[in-house]
Amino acid sequence: MAAYTKNKSGYYRASIVTGYTADGKQKRETIRSKSLTEFKEKLKAAENLHEQGYDFDAKNITVGEWADKWLETYKKPHVRQGTYNSYEIDIRVHIKPALGHYKIIDVKPFNLQEFLNGFKGESTSHVQKLHLCISQIFKRAYIEGIIVKDVSMGLILPDSVAGERRPFTAAEQTAIKKVAETHRAGLWVLTMLYAGLRPEETISLMWSDIDFTKGNESITVRRAAEWISNKAEIKKPKKKEKKQGKEAERTIPISAELAERLRIEKHRGLYVFPPAESDGMMSRTNKIRMWDSFHRAVDIEMGAELYRNKIVTHVFDATITPYYLRHTCCTNWFEMGLDLKTVQYLMGHADIKTTANIYTHFMERSLDKAGDIIRGNFNTRGQTGDKVETFI
Repeated sequence: MAAYTKNKSGYYRASIVTGYTADGKQKRETIRSKSLTEFKEKLKAAENLHEQGYDFDAKNITVGEWADKWLETYKKPHVRQGTYNSYEIDIRVHIKPALGHYKIIDVKPFNLQEFLNGFKGESTSHVQKLHLCISQIFKRAYIEGIIVKDVSMGLILPDSVAGERRPFTAAEQTAIKKVAETHRAGLWVLTMLYAGLRPEETISLMWSDIDFTKGNESITVRRAAEWISNKAEIKKPKKKEKKQGKEAERTIPISAELAERLRIEKHRGLYVFPPAESDGMMSRTNKIRMWDSFHRAVDIEMGAELYRNKIVTHVFDATITPYYLRHTCCTNWFEMGLDLKTVQYLMGHADIKTTANIYTHFMERSLDKAGDIIRGNFNTRGQTGDKVETFI
């Protein structure tokens, strides 16, 4: 234990060297208390912190201050704009209001667990993203010596709701195709439905990416867009994509019918699906309005109840997004008999687990159909006595 003194005011006092400035001067942390017992406890605690590499200069930094610094230093230069925006929103909207005022050294695992528990019953993906965000913030604080223990370790995720996408039903697909015949967003929607493109891949799709050669009709996906302040920009490739180069591209065969509809579409500039007012890429607002308009038209086509031109009872689920088109395409490919690895390539899934998850849903649906068919066969045989063809 460091040497200490007692001053005229009755305070026990000691200081320990905690580091050095750029010009070689010592940095010191002073410990003082009128109670000798309390003083010794504080001094021992300070010495232990110093031995563990604690940064005493950061002793007053709050969670909010560190989260902002972490975001700008460790995320902004290294992640895509969309990923950065996601982190920024979670920090500003959720983490700082609940935890931002705490000194980061005072935060206990209980505080973080209580924070996560507040999102019980919400989207699984959102809960997981918040958990990832706070885990990275506190892990980096531990590495930097701002805290002496990573208090985010061992947190338990609360019960949440998995917002799983599903393929469209036959009735929904019929309505989508019918509306697509006349709606201005029709060809955009059909391209996602039949080629499995992500919405951000359709935004940056160029005419030069489409091969109209008879018998070789295809779309090559070479880029994707992201929205920065509502404006679409070409997404920068991740580091692993940079190493892969053209391996990150994928070529998707398309039907002659889809190719013909694309071929006869009016060409305005480089992009296949520009907004009405320009020949560039659709803004986020353009994309949202296009989908909302198409969704409404399908809802009405399927029999939605209207009151003063406003839908009051939906038939076409209001939560459906353009990604359901891609999910349906994937499922349809499985129904056509394509194998898992081929579908993974066509979908552009980096992890085959993502493709396999959709395949599991497809198998569950197929088993349900098989049960209906088999039971239907037996019922027919029992009722009519006619011979019925089987699958064996």
